[in-house]
Amino acid sequence: MFLAGLGVVVLWASAFPAIRVAAPELGVAGPSLARLVVAAVALALLEPVLRV
Repeated sequence: MFLAGLGVVVLWASAFPAIRVAAPELGVAGPSLARLVVAAVALALLEPVLRV
């Protein structure tokens, strides 16, 4: 459980520098869309396991 929490913190913290680098080229919508797609895919993969 500790490693899962650590992974979440690392991914969450890495989003800020990634957005700062990507924003000038992609604008605001590009990184937002990418985050939405990643979250949707993750939830779609977890849905059968968690039965949400």
